[in-house]
Amino acid sequence: MNRQTRIRGKRLLSIATLLVAGPIILGACEESVTAPPSRIVVPEARPPSIELTGNVEVSLTLTATDPGWKAFPLHGIAVLLDGERRQPLGLGESYTFVRVSAGLHTVEITGVGRGFEVVGGSSRRIIVRDKETAHVSFEVTYTGELPDLPTE
Repeated sequence: MNRQTRIRGKRLLSIATLLVAGPIILGACEESVTAPPSRIVVPEARPPSIELTGNVEVSLTLTATDPGWKAFPLHGIAVLLDGERRQPLGLGESYTFVRVSAGLHTVEITGVGRGFEVVGGSSRRIIVRDKETAHVSFEVTYTGELPDLPTE
């Protein structure tokens, strides 16, 4: 018997060993898998961290029957989200805060001067839902009061 025949013979023996012993090994594995539940330890599955976000669209309108308001332009008005994210906002404009975490938030309008009033108050509580846009409207009215004028 030459060396090449011996190597081939060993390979055949190894394959034959797997074919015969394989079911025995698998059978042993099946026994440990089918053990009573108290012996099986399953790692706790944790879902991947997913950030739930939506958008908040804020709009500002003015209602005034007295044209006197035009003499006192509104400037310096801004909208705040949760007291932090500040964005200038003009009359008739809207602004959308994007990627806002889902949940309860506060939207506030600031900088409305004397002579003007925010209908319903300057703060709103809203709920942002995942992949949705929450809409918040603020209405400003002219009260007829003269605002503070700059002095020189």
